[in-house]
Amino acid sequence: MTIKKWIPPTAQEIKQLREVTGFTQAKTAHLCRIGLKTYQKWEQGDASPSQSAWTIYTFELRAQKIGFQSLDNLMDFLEQKHST
Repeated sequence: MTIKKWIPPTAQEIKQLREVTGFTQAKTAHLCRIGLKTYQKWEQGDASPSQSAWTIYTFELRAQKIGFQSLDNLMDFLEQKHST
């Protein structure tokens, strides 16, 4: 199995995605499970997201896109569905 090399998004891509979602920097940081200052460094190009933080964020966006308030809500729904 080949593992793709992680290429983090650019500062411009990070900011652009946040603006498209309409989220504040604080809300986006929360969804990424990171601190606000860390997120601000991403947008300024002073740091890059880890693959895990970025993956969590994209999963959060996908959960909201299909109608769940958060990834946690989606996971709760799936656990309840599986247990019945």
